[in-house]
Amino acid sequence: ESVKRYITAIAPRIDNETITHHMLLYVSPDPVGSAPVSCSSAPDLGWKLYYGWAPGAGPHVLPADVGFPLDADEPVHFVVQMHYNNFQHLAGEEDASGIDLCTTTDALQHDADVLAVGGTNFDLPANATSTLTCDL
Repeated sequence: ESVKRYITAIAPRIDNETITHHMLLYVSPDPVGSAPVSCSSAPDLGWKLYYGWAPGAGPHVLPADVGFPLDADEPVHFVVQMHYNNFQHLAGEEDASGIDLCTTTDALQHDADVLAVGGTNFDLPANATSTLTCDL
């Protein structure tokens, strides 16, 4: 039997602080493969932002009576979008960062949601390029 769950806390798990620039946690209405996709396509795919991390940020712990609802009868597809900064071109850098979720099946009084405000058109530093090739 499926039970409704709530996300009550979201915490970054940073493996390589040298190159991890920031990461975003989305919920997708559809399954998402492991093949890389353009970061700019996330809003067009119907993904909903749940959490963002950048250096200096900590975990997001919700008040005791609040949680992000995960309905029992609907599959949930999480997407972690990683952004790296290796402008020093350090060789051999690897990363296994991720995001940990705390959940509960206790009924909570309030459903959490995210309201993102601000610009989405950012310029790269002068010495950076806007294209990148990754050998997996």
